[in-house]
Amino acid sequence: MPNKVIAVRDKGEILEFSPASLYAYCGPTQIIASALMFRLFERAFIDLSPEAPPEREDIQFLSGFPGTGIAECVELVTRIRTRRPERFRVDRGAAPREAPEAVSGVLYFEVQIKERRRGYWPPRELFDQVFRKKVSLFQDGSGTVQEQEAYLAYKKHLSAAILRRPGEGFFASREVLPKTLP
Repeated sequence: MPNKVIAVRDKGEILEFSPASLYAYCGPTQIIASALMFRLFERAFIDLSPEAPPEREDIQFLSGFPGTGIAECVELVTRIRTRRPERFRVDRGAAPREAPEAVSGVLYFEVQIKERRRGYWPPRELFDQVFRKKVSLFQDGSGTVQEQEAYLAYKKHLSAAILRRPGEGFFASREVLPKTLP
């Protein structure tokens, strides 16, 4: 997936982001979040703005997961956390039962572009008990050097699996009533 990009418009310019762009911004501790968010924006932009890349100013985002990497990816692509922070919310309670649990939240996201809004969640089989256990044990840097190396290998493997999974069926989604944009 090296040639894939997502794009937004900002003040008349089209800005493109690859999976590597998100990874470079977030760093190796957020490799899974970078891959997941690339796929989320790719799908949401197709669903909610199929005719052209969306304007950054028209995007609103809700996350069921408060993790740093998710928020960093949202900031890089949309700039809403610095330009329009009222358009970024974390709400674990918005997620449907089917959304996979993570250590400190739920992997559920709502993206709104203008007056169109959808909720998305990734497949449970990728974000299972093994994922939660590894994150809880090693995400903070704990463990031996060998355990951290194994954890990084696991994260690289999972992020590659996220990026190469077939497109349209990766996320389950549902239509959500749009919120008034502040």
